[in-house]
Amino acid sequence: MSDADEGAGPSGSWLFHAALIAGVLPVLGVPIVALATAAAWRSSRGGDARERRWAKRLSGLLALDVVAALVVLATSLGMLPAPEQVLAPSDGPRIGVAVDDAYSGEGLRVAEVLEGSPADGAGIVGGDVLLRADGAPVESLEGLRSALGAGDGTVAIELRRGDAIERVEVVPVHGALGARERCGEVRAADLVPGLGTLVSYGVVLIGALVLAWLGWKRGVRGGARTVVPFALIPPLGALVGTGIAMLACRSGGEALVLEIALLGSEIVLVAMAAGAVWLASRGWEGATPTLDGDPPMPVPRVVALGVMYVATWVPRVLVLAMPLFAAARTLGVEGGSEALGEVLGGDRAPIALLMTFVAGALLAPLGEELLFRGLLVPWLARVVTPWSAIVISALLFGALHDAHGMARIGPMTIGLVLGWARLRSGTLIAPIAIHAIVNSIALTIGWLTS
Repeated sequence: MSDADEGAGPSGSWLFHAALIAGVLPVLGVPIVALATAAAWRSSRGGDARERRWAKRLSGLLALDVVAALVVLATSLGMLPAPEQVLAPSDGPRIGVAVDDAYSGEGLRVAEVLEGSPADGAGIVGGDVLLRADGAPVESLEGLRSALGAGDGTVAIELRRGDAIERVEVVPVHGALGARERCGEVRAADLVPGLGTLVSYGVVLIGALVLAWLGWKRGVRGGARTVVPFALIPPLGALVGTGIAMLACRSGGEALVLEIALLGSEIVLVAMAAGAVWLASRGWEGATPTLDGDPPMPVPRVVALGVMYVATWVPRVLVLAMPLFAAARTLGVEGGSEALGEVLGGDRAPIALLMTFVAGALLAPLGEELLFRGLLVPWLARVVTPWSAIVISALLFGALHDAHGMARIGPMTIGLVLGWARLRSGTLIAPIAIHAIVNSIALTIGWLTS
């Protein structure tokens, strides 16, 4: 992904990375990427194979940015629906619905209702059109927010469902939706995962079994010690988190139940993953393969490049995936989770924010990197090629982020960068550092915006 790591000439490398940064701006960055591509091809006329390689990479980048620009233009012209918006910010009154931005009729059409929210309790469902709130017409999100905040308690919502007009009453909540009511929702039945989680884990389990079979066929040692822990640790971590939440509720920890569960489950994940890496590595043979057979790159440079790759590739991928998101919404496939908003939103106590940042910015990167880049990638690089190991591990990494819904394509992209960092640096320090930086930035933005 970088130039000096592969011994490439500075000209093509510099142009590629400059274009990578400039092209983050959809549409506006395309001319810059096109100029960089043309310059790279001119510099490759001398027959330098490395320069031609960078020119080809720039050509591929240009093609992707052109497609991304077309997606943005189509969305701006209304040919593709815009992303959904979640109703009401977390520091104001909320009822827990998302509205359909593509709808242009009277009122606001509900695209999705958050399970366990006031809207869900009042019987509001996707497809309902919100017409009035306490008698005031609902013409925009701002108008609905004002109506929700005008009263001291119950708000009467008039809505259209099909051809019928119905009236429901909701009690908006302030702050992080669901955080204060979480203990009332934690039941033994919550130990049973939902369909989406089962499907995601099923994909990971099938993938693990295929990899174990492939390793056995190719005579690579350590398969059982690697694949079995990799397949078992994620569901065990989820069960531990739910159990900790139930114990916290019963022990008077309602105010911090989400943070306690998150922190406890991440501690357990780190411990299990570290033990699995230690046991599995004893059965591996030889050194972990490197990318293209080159010597390791210094960790600081890998970290700097990795953060830049995440910042430049994730926006591109999310833009390119907008048609996929639109198709998913049409089919009723759920979007992302509000779990992050529940622990960051509203007037959260400093101890709650500290626990969230420790779990999300330190323990989660450590545990996930031990599991994926410490356990899976080194063994997998012995079974298939190093680049194939990076791609496969990234796909499984994204699949396990089921809380992101269709937006899990973002974690998949980040997983590619983290896998590259592991094999390019030859150590786990680089991907852990990149992961921690990315999570810290995401948590900080989430906190500031909520």
